[in-house]
Amino acid sequence: MTRTLLSVASWLICTGMPLTGLSSEIPAHAQNLIAQPSDASKEPAMHDDTLDVQQHAIVNVLVEAMAILREDNPFNSKIQAFGELSSTETDPDYPGSVYLYTNRTFPEARITLSTATDPRDDSKDRMRVQVIPATFEILFTGELLEVSRPLLVKHLDLADYWVDRDGKPRPGNDLGPGFPPLERVHQYRYRANDPKGTGLLVDVDLDYADPDSSDTDGRQKLLHVRIERRMLSPHARNTRRQGR
Repeated sequence: MTRTLLSVASWLICTGMPLTGLSSEIPAHAQNLIAQPSDASKEPAMHDDTLDVQQHAIVNVLVEAMAILREDNPFNSKIQAFGELSSTETDPDYPGSVYLYTNRTFPEARITLSTATDPRDDSKDRMRVQVIPATFEILFTGELLEVSRPLLVKHLDLADYWVDRDGKPRPGNDLGPGFPPLERVHQYRYRANDPKGTGLLVDVDLDYADPDSSDTDGRQKLLHVRIERRMLSPHARNTRRQGR
């Protein structure tokens, strides 16, 4: 199971919270995630060109998160676009923090931004390295919304390929549905474009809930977004140091 699906699964298992946007008759964390026949991989068109308040808010949050991870905008832990800062988690043995936000427009969503050591600094002592924004996630645990993928691809400036762990570009973005019990979680993965030529590598996972067979509308709904700055592994940092 991929890290994105683990994020979704672990949150559902820990909370036992049902996703009302994926309602069904099965209990607990497996509720709403059992696969049903659908043609959800076909991208539906939006109802119209006007986004409602929640969709506007989601786009604004994600655009701000992308700008921060791309270093177009500075990071402030109390940034208003994410909502109200509800808690901060730190580990004395690990550099960086996890910031948890509550947004009044979608109060049941779990919004987090994590900081980590700057990958451009390959110093061996990581506790002395400056921390930077590394990962942003939003997981919707209430009623899910129809947010068009092309809309997010446009506003986040995402490429038509993704990059694997070996750094190899892979064409396309549709990774298909997950494994049991998350068959209805449909994954899409992207590498963000770098229009300014900064060399910053940012990956984006969009997870949508496929409709079940009783859903006559047959539209996917946004479940989870992960925007991640590509970091160097300890081995890669050591290799780079030795190459100097």
